[in-house]
Amino acid sequence: MKSLLPFELPQSIIKQKTVKIIVGLNNFSIYSVIKITKAAELGKASFIDIAANTEILSIVKSITNIPVCVSSIDPLDLFSCATKGADMVEIGNFDVFYHKKIFLSAKQILNLAQETKNLIHNIPISVTIPHTFLLSEQINLAFLLEKIGMSTIQSEGYSTKKNRPFDTNIKRSSMIDSINYASSAVADSFSIIGIGSVLSNYYSIYDMVLYIYEIVFFMQSSSKALIISPHIFDINHLKVCQTYI
Repeated sequence: MKSLLPFELPQSIIKQKTVKIIVGLNNFSIYSVIKITKAAELGKASFIDIAANTEILSIVKSITNIPVCVSSIDPLDLFSCATKGADMVEIGNFDVFYHKKIFLSAKQILNLAQETKNLIHNIPISVTIPHTFLLSEQINLAFLLEKIGMSTIQSEGYSTKKNRPFDTNIKRSSMIDSINYASSAVADSFSIIGIGSVLSNYYSIYDMVLYIYEIVFFMQSSSKALIISPHIFDINHLKVCQTYI
């Protein structure tokens, strides 16, 4: 499958050393966003993930050259950010619905993906598959999302090792509680780490930078031990997204 990611991202994936910084999908504090963005840049992260807000996006793009992914469940918000310079968009952030006992169906997610695809043609689109779906439902939705041209697929929930007969990059998530476990997970076959709310434990940019760079350094030094096939995973407060392998 032809890569649709920005040039910087596929090169990092191939080299098995990509680190994503999740600024916070509900983080609309300009001070906090700038602080984490600068830490990501200084820590040599590959790209950042922010809320799909054009004002925040414009500010972030004005202070850094690091690629920016924006996340939302609203295709129009994603489209607006795409026109303002976002490098990638992601359909996700379903947590706000879970808390309200609202769960999107596979058809609704597929419709959101198709609507977003109809609006956005020039940058990659990622989609999150809810962990509330049965594994068979997740796999079926992944097939359908790939069929309509999604670039990457993120799946919530605990990891399950399965052979995957489709090519789209997939993220699967499961909780771990220390960087040592993260290191083991990387060595097991992953190639992209996303660092999220764990950064709230660090007050200064200096401490954030050290933490981020430690992971970046590990990814670089461990790249030769990883499987060549490009997989994506995530850490959000040390949440690892494990792929089907």
